[in-house]
Amino acid sequence: MSNGKVIQIRQARPDVEEMKYFWKLYSAAQRVEDRWCTNTVPGIADALADTELSREEKLFLLRAWQVLVDDRGGFGRHLGALDTYIHNIQDPDDGCVEYKPELKACLEDGLLFDVMCEAYTEAKTRIAELEESHAQVIHSRDHYKRMSEEGIKQIRESCTVTVLLPVTDLSWEQQQYHEEVVAVLTAAGIGVKGD
Repeated sequence: MSNGKVIQIRQARPDVEEMKYFWKLYSAAQRVEDRWCTNTVPGIADALADTELSREEKLFLLRAWQVLVDDRGGFGRHLGALDTYIHNIQDPDDGCVEYKPELKACLEDGLLFDVMCEAYTEAKTRIAELEESHAQVIHSRDHYKRMSEEGIKQIRESCTVTVLLPVTDLSWEQQQYHEEVVAVLTAAGIGVKGD
């Protein structure tokens, strides 16, 4: 038996007016977004360089620009998820985070337990499948790396060439030429026999 205490915390949520300001901010960012360039920060950084703002203020404006205009951090997804939560799950009459009364009743009555268990089981199965798939990819990568290394080794071995030069009685000039040919072939990795 536990001697611990259960403490409930109520988290305030944005009201309708606050959400309107978030959506206005998102809409304003969409109007200045450059659809052809995913990094518009250099342009705004150049514009901010000529201002009397402090370094911290410039950094704040650059980070805000990145998040809102260049969509770093998925501001649009976060805002959409929050709005979806408020519309589908949140009790509209409560200023804090709280389930809708009908959803709360379903949870308390256990009506959603089977759905939640099924979703949990499916999630665990999918995670196991992804982990297995990842292990197979790693194994395949290692196998193909090993095979390519062996193939390169075989190609190198099969490219070993030996040249048999005739042994003849050569004049001094021909002997010099012969030695140069042997040196060039040896430097190229070609074996020379018969000299």
